[in-house]
Amino acid sequence: MQRERSESTALATRIISLPTERPLQCLTLKQMYAIDQALAEVGPFGEVRLIKSRDKLRFIQTVRSEDIGPGE
Repeated sequence: MQRERSESTALATRIISLPTERPLQCLTLKQMYAIDQALAEVGPFGEVRLIKSRDKLRFIQTVRSEDIGPGE
């Protein structure tokens, strides 16, 4: 668990220290982590949808799909 925290802290440092042309307008660091986690968990086939309500990101919706191979 300690290792996860240190890796997470290192990742946060890398994200924060990335040069950007302009500051973020809509996302917080917590939201960026949540989006990244959703993308990692959705697998090779799927969708991650961001739902905005009242000018804020409110929901992250994931749709997971599986390839069942060619039909008969």
